Amino acid sequence: MSTNNHQPEEKGFFEKVKDSIASLWESSSDTAEETKEKAAERMDEVKAKAKTAKTAAVRKATEVKAAASKKVDATKAKAADKTAEVSVATKAKVANVKAKAIKKMDHAKAETATAAAKAKNEMVKAGAKVKASATATKQAVAAKTEKAADVVKKKAAAAKK
Repeated sequence: MSTNNHQPEEKGFFEKVKDSIASLWESSSDTAEETKEKAAERMDEVKAKAKTAKTAAVRKATEVKAAASKKVDATKAKAADKTAEVSVATKAKVANVKAKAIKKMDHAKAETATAAAKAKNEMVKAGAKVKASATATKQAVAAKTEKAADVVKKKAAAAKK
């Protein structure tokens, strides 16, 4: 008889546990590898989508920036136009007010000159009246003095006789 046993040998408890752990380990390793590969694929997909989204966002940002720049330029142009209009209107008003002020000053100068001329005429007239009055008074005093002198001479002549 041969000593070779053709029936499978029964394994012990620890060997069964060892085989169970080994099979679990292999299946979990395989699952881990598959999960890792799926995660890498998913990561590549997400990166591709992110790159596409980033490109779209950059394009959109460029468009928005250009539109904003156009609006700012348009607003600046409108502000410059309005400033020019206001400046022209203000200059016109200032010129108008200045012309009115000059006109009023000229009018005031004319009135002052007229008043000064009238005052001078009045002074001349008053001076002439005063001179005439003084002359009349001098003549009256001279006449009275002459009369008084004649009277004195007559009395002196009468007294001498």
